[in-house]
Amino acid sequence: MPSPRWSAQRALLDELLAHEPARGVAGEALAAALYQLDRPGGRMRAELPATAARALVYAPDAAAERAAAWLGLATELTHTATLVHDDIMDGDRARRGHDSAWVKYGVAQAITAGDLLWFLAEEAILAAPLEPELRLTALR
Repeated sequence: MPSPRWSAQRALLDELLAHEPARGVAGEALAAALYQLDRPGGRMRAELPATAARALVYAPDAAAERAAAWLGLATELTHTATLVHDDIMDGDRARRGHDSAWVKYGVAQAITAGDLLWFLAEEAILAAPLEPELRLTALR
């Protein structure tokens, strides 16, 4: 069962996919990306920005919580992208107790799925309500 925070971040991903420039992303690459992303896991990376925001700000406001949620999503998307590519490079056939994306969708689609996850992570950072300087820092 996904955590409430991951459920909220997954809803942010759906929001991201509904807007330009991600609108229209479809097909096997998106299916492979979502397949890998939706496998059960600890989601520790998705929790890190929210935990840091609470630790650094005594009572974070709604904007800080929303920024932390977007950054948590970006962190999880980036990590999952590296897992997709790593599984191909290492020939690992299973991830999180299920077939790796490349086993289920083929190597070409899994590479594209990993690249798509990187792109979506950058879009999540751009969607976060951050000051421009912080956004640039996060994108670097």
